[in-house]
Formats: sequence, structure tokens, C-alpha cells
Amino acid sequence: MTHAGSTSMARYFLIDRGKAISVATLGGMLGIMFLPKIIVNLDSYFNFKTLWFLTTLTLLILIPIIYFILHNQKSRDAALQKNIDNEKTHKSWTITEILKDRVFFIYFPLAAAFPFIGTGLMFHQIYIFDAKGWTMEMLGNGYIYFGLFSILGLLIGGPLIDKINTKKAIPFVLLPLLFCITILFFFNNYWAFVLYMSLFGFNLGLSAPFMGSLWAEIYGVKSIGTAKALLHAVGVFASALSPVVFGYIIDWGYGISVIFLISSIMIVVSSILPIIYKT
Repeated sequence: MTHAGSTSMARYFLIDRGKAISVATLGGMLGIMFLPKIIVNLDSYFNFKTLWFLTTLTLLILIPIIYFILHNQKSRDAALQKNIDNEKTHKSWTITEILKDRVFFIYFPLAAAFPFIGTGLMFHQIYIFDAKGWTMEMLGNGYIYFGLFSILGLLIGGPLIDKINTKKAIPFVLLPLLFCITILFFFNNYWAFVLYMSLFGFNLGLSAPFMGSLWAEIYGVKSIGTAKALLHAVGVFASALSPVVFGYIIDWGYGISVIFLISSIMIVVSSILPIIYKT
């Protein structure tokens, strides 16, 4: 769903694309911020089966609302296709052509780094909190910081990306994550926890409009769905791989120090590639 939403915004908003992607992603960030707390509170009144039923019912109620909002989608799409056909820069790319393109592999590590590192940290957060001496109550409250700063990242990243060249700015998009894992490695106090969760959320929000706009700039809006589908598959694979990799690191007794080392190397290398190989 996130793939469909961000891709649609990138296609239909040629101007103010960054702001559009930020608005489209805002709902997910609000969900991360509030839904865990809501579900925990409802758990006192309903069993898990009832909660799943209510969740399904909510989604069913949204379907006719979405259908009504998109009632004139055909005319919007026809206008977009006419605009694309008039622009020579919007070439059609196949998956094979994208995979043969050198530019794809220059920016590909940046797209894979955050899903890999972020999912690994989230999956093993109980181990991390135990190792740092942080409580589970802090973890629950930490999602408030995470959500607030992810929204802040969206609000900053969207307008910013509309004013600057995405390809020039994208090497710096993972800097908040680098600061985040550095704080995690070196510090154990309460304010380290606050900064860790805040920077983690900020990078999540910041990267959404940056990454969404990047592929539209490189491959044009006609092939944005193809490019983003390929990258989404890579992101899912990275998200599936990192819990296993981080899990073995923890089981072998290396812990946070090696996780920090691997994550830092990934961020630095993926950020340097677009600077060295300018496109």
C-alpha cells in the first residue's frame, strides 16, 4: 500500500512532488505513532479476535470512501498520459533495462540501507534495550518520539526536495541514521534513548520524499512504477535479511558493537557512491 501511494504521488504531482509524497506518507507515520497505544488500550476490553475483526471492518468501511474519492480517476490519468506523451524526457523503461543501467546501482545501496538497518534494529529492539539498560516502558514511550520526529522529517523533507536537486542531496539522507546508531553505540543514558528514537523516526520520515522523488527524476514518471516495484522488492528482501544477520551477530556474542560497525559501513559506502560516480 505504501508503494502504491508514494508511486501515485510521484506520478501525478510533477510540481510539488516532495510535498505530495510527504502528505501521502503522513497517515502511515500517524499510525506508527498512535495505533500501538490504541490497540494496547483496546486490549483491556476486547480479545485479539475481536480486535482483528474491528480492524478488518475499518478497512471495509474505507473502500467506498476511496472509491468515491477516485471517481474521476480516468480523466486525471488521461490528462497525465497526454502530458507525458508531450514530454520527450519520459522514456519507458523495462525491468531488464533498469537492471542494465549503471545509475540504478549507484543509488541502489542507498535505497536498501535503511530497510536493512531499520528493520534489524526494530526486530531486535528488546535485546538492544536490555543491553543498554533501558526499560520496556521506555520502549513504549519511545514510539511517541519516533512518530513525532518521523512526521517532522516528512514536513521538512517534502518542501525541501521541491527546492533542490534530489540527486545532489540524496547522499546526505542517511546522516540522521548514522548519528542515531552512533548514539546507540556510545551512550546509555535516558537522553541517548530519546535521541536514538527521535533520529530513527526523523530519518524514516525524511527518506520517504527523497527516495520517492529520486526515481521519478532518474527514470521519469512513465516508468516510476516499474523502478519503484523493483526497489520495493529489494527493500523487502533487505528487511527480511537483516533480522537474520543481526540475530547471528547477537548469538555469536558480538552484540551492538558489530551491528554499529556494519551499519556505519553500509551508510558511508552507500552515501559516497553517488558523490564519486556523478550522474
